[in-house]
Amino acid sequence: MSTITSTNSRGANAASQETPIIEKAKEVVSAATDRVSAMASSATKKADQATTNAGSNIKSFGETVQEKGPQLVSDAVKTVGGTIEASGKYLEEQGLSGIVEDVTGLIKRNPVPAILIGVGLGVLIARALRS
Repeated sequence: MSTITSTNSRGANAASQETPIIEKAKEVVSAATDRVSAMASSATKKADQATTNAGSNIKSFGETVQEKGPQLVSDAVKTVGGTIEASGKYLEEQGLSGIVEDVTGLIKRNPVPAILIGVGLGVLIARALRS
C-alpha cells in the first residue's frame, strides 16, 4: 500500500510541477500570437495607406495629363488621362482591401480561367528560375 501511496504522491507532484510550465507556455504562445496579429494589422494598414497614396498620385497625374496634353493629340491624351484618373480614383477609394475583395469576387465568378492563369504564371516563374 505504501508503494501505491508514494507513487500517487509523485504523480501529483509531477502534475503540479507541469501545470506552471504549461501555463507559462500558454502565456508565451498567447503573447506571440498577439504580437504577430498586431504586426499583421500594422502591415495591412501601411499597405492600405500606400495604396491610397498611390491612387491619389495616379489620379493627380491623370488630371494633369488631361489638362496639359498637346492639342494635336488631345483626344487620345484625354482618353488616356481619363483612364489613368479613373484608375487612381479606384485605388484611392477602394484601397488594398477593396482590390482584394474585387479580385476574390472575380476568381469566384471565373474559377477555371483563374486556375489556368495561376498554372501559367507558375510555369513562367519555374522557367525563369531554371534559366
